[in-house]
Amino acid sequence: MKKIISCVIIIITLLITFSTYSFGGFWANVTNLPGTMKVAICDTALGIIDGFQWAANGFATLSLKTYDDRLVCYKYSYLEDDGVEGDSKHTDAGAGHRNMFTMVKQGYQKNYRSPNQTEKAINIDIADDESTDEKKYDFSSDTLIPVIVVDWYTISAGRIPSFDADFFSSDSNFGKYGRIVRMIIRIEIYIATIILISGLFWHAFNLIKGVINPNEKKSHIEGIQNFAKYTGLLILCVVVMSLGIYLNKLTFSMVSTSDEIELPIRVNVEEADYSFSTTKTGYYRYMASMQNPNLAEQKISYTKDYVRDVAVNLGLAIVCFVRKVFIVIVAIRGPIIVIRGILANDEKFVKENFLPWVKHYMGFALLQSLISFIYAMSAD
Repeated sequence: MKKIISCVIIIITLLITFSTYSFGGFWANVTNLPGTMKVAICDTALGIIDGFQWAANGFATLSLKTYDDRLVCYKYSYLEDDGVEGDSKHTDAGAGHRNMFTMVKQGYQKNYRSPNQTEKAINIDIADDESTDEKKYDFSSDTLIPVIVVDWYTISAGRIPSFDADFFSSDSNFGKYGRIVRMIIRIEIYIATIILISGLFWHAFNLIKGVINPNEKKSHIEGIQNFAKYTGLLILCVVVMSLGIYLNKLTFSMVSTSDEIELPIRVNVEEADYSFSTTKTGYYRYMASMQNPNLAEQKISYTKDYVRDVAVNLGLAIVCFVRKVFIVIVAIRGPIIVIRGILANDEKFVKENFLPWVKHYMGFALLQSLISFIYAMSAD
């Protein structure tokens, strides 16, 4: 008997824990125990998977100064006041860097789209059926809003500064590391140019001075020809790097749905009386937060979608970070190949190394373009 009473007490405690803190919600949990347990299991899974999305967000939130939040979801009131002066809680180092993605707006407005969003943006209205008094969803102003910073979309649209491989432009998001890489490549190009010009003057001077020996004359003529050859190779090296950067930016514009950093999906929630911008991952995470045990199967479905998208997001984030490291190494190596070819006058070395360098550089450079292209095709 004591065991039975203990089991009943445990079950009631669990039901109260998973209820919506109202008698109606509690009674719904009592009458749909399997649904309640599914909701609880999904909530546990969401808490774990949020950790992986937080890790993916870390590739961007470190520079945004919001990494220490250790959050993926925020309250509407917190996002609304993000960066507002006069409130120390919202004016920390990361102030203004949370709501910049979600652009929360108070009030429910069907088919609302932010002024920053283009026609490619998607509107999703979450509202109960007006023909019945039954409340299908249980969202409220306290329902947490996901802030998905690193996502297949944000990567494809070139919105993650830490993945920016444009080390040529001083206006890029490459940061201080970009300045270092840019300086190294420029020094390499300057060295190659100095060697080429010095060689040109040497060979030209000897030809103008008048070389009697035919073999020496032929050698100086070949030296001038090599100058033209390696000069063209050095220019081609710069063109290849610039082309990779340009093609990347071209594909970013294909994907972008906003003139600013705002995310591509506008979710308008009637019960919560607010709207916010997010990605597909964020939409799945928001819908998975429903607590109605009668909608447990829908919650499971959204949770599965969220798990899949987070796995993709984290995987792409790691790939893009590794890509950036390799693209820097390969970019620095390009001018070195030309310099070595000039100094050793080794055409065989250049032929065996320059073309593979072009293939490697363009492969790494256009990897993000491929990711953007696949996203654009799947989004359509």
